[in-house]
Amino acid sequence: MEYTEQQKSAFPRVLAAKENWKDRLSEMPGVTGVGVCLRQEDGRTTEDLAVLIACSSAARASITAALPNDIDGHPIEILETGDDGVGGDPELPEPDAAAARVDPIIGGVQIQAADKPGVGTLGVVAKASSTSVMLTNSHVVYETVGIEIDQPAPVTIGSRICGKVTRATKQNVSYGGSQYYVDAAIAERHGFRARSFSPFVITGGITVSGSATAVLGEAVSKTGIGSGVTQGTVYAVNFDDTSLNRKNIVLVQSTTSGGKFSEAGDSGSVILNSSNQVVALLYGDAELGSGAKVTTACAVGAVESAMGVSFT
Repeated sequence: MEYTEQQKSAFPRVLAAKENWKDRLSEMPGVTGVGVCLRQEDGRTTEDLAVLIACSSAARASITAALPNDIDGHPIEILETGDDGVGGDPELPEPDAAAARVDPIIGGVQIQAADKPGVGTLGVVAKASSTSVMLTNSHVVYETVGIEIDQPAPVTIGSRICGKVTRATKQNVSYGGSQYYVDAAIAERHGFRARSFSPFVITGGITVSGSATAVLGEAVSKTGIGSGVTQGTVYAVNFDDTSLNRKNIVLVQSTTSGGKFSEAGDSGSVILNSSNQVVALLYGDAELGSGAKVTTACAVGAVESAMGVSFT
């Protein structure tokens, strides 16, 4: 999916308006984030770009009353969140004893940092120069370079080691002249009788076909150990989570029955568009004021830059 010519023309102006106003908006009590989304009208999504303001449910009335009619000529959308906004890393769940051991290593499977509690998802095997590497979240591997990775969680400590973390980042990084939040880690093949890696393959017969910038309103999917295969749409881009100072993240809303695009354990999953291109790396989710959930993810370009990886 691509933006229309009108959206391509409008996007830089809406993004500039968001940047111009974010400090003022962030000073308003209850505001938890600012980004770019599509305008909603009578319960439907339009093609018009808007400045998204996230705020706690309790603060919505006062914030709405204090806002101008538009932001530098662009419409405003309000997203109700909990008091903590959309930030925070989910707890890593206990291992699934029935999780399968895979050989060769592919994406969408259970992994665990050796000797640590909790498990996450291996998003996909990517390429770092000519080396195949496992891609997941930094928080899944406890932000520790050198830690060994088990797949799946071991029956006994160290019994299923297949990789060792060579790079891990969980912070805002410079990318494209701006700051982007990246929670990512890569691990290389490692361990006695280590298995081979199968690049770009995800369980279920999915083959990743490169990467692309997330487009507002496009259909996306992910495969994770928490909730399996789910579908959603890109709800917001260039979203600054002001509660945790996480810059230019991607927000995804579910279109899957049950209303959840992600759950605990899905950390590290890659989010794909309809062409099976990676658009983001899933790292968390949050409950909204409506009771629905929104998934938080790192923009793929920033992940590729910070980790030195590619998906082709």
